[in-house]
Amino acid sequence: MKKQTIVTSVKRIVFGSVVSSLMFLSANASVSPVRAYDISTKSKAEVKYNGIDKNQLHTIQVKFSNPTGASFNLIITDANNEMIFKGNYADKDFSKTFKFPKDESSKLSFIIEEVKSKKSEQYNVSFETISFENAVISKN
Repeated sequence: MKKQTIVTSVKRIVFGSVVSSLMFLSANASVSPVRAYDISTKSKAEVKYNGIDKNQLHTIQVKFSNPTGASFNLIITDANNEMIFKGNYADKDFSKTFKFPKDESSKLSFIIEEVKSKKSEQYNVSFETISFENAVISKN
């Protein structure tokens, strides 16, 4: 009789453990809804350095995809944050090439600011001139 009681108790404990484990594993966690934010990192602008032209001028091309045709500002500043250019445009496919004297500035910043939404993108262009000399000595 005692053996039968122990076996029944063990069966109940094992069955209870299995049932509680299954309930725990099959429970669905509910998550409160999260508000979606637009954190798109896709850029609509492109700033491309095209090198130095034959007149020793840095050549930089700025492109901006503006499918809505909304008004935007293009601001160019130098290393001292002094504005050297500001233009207001509403082109849908904006493309403009800028030329700067080679020795005038070591850094330029291109800021594209959408007027209505106040969103802006900034691109920094730094110039560094490296001089390289090579000497070869040989003995005959």
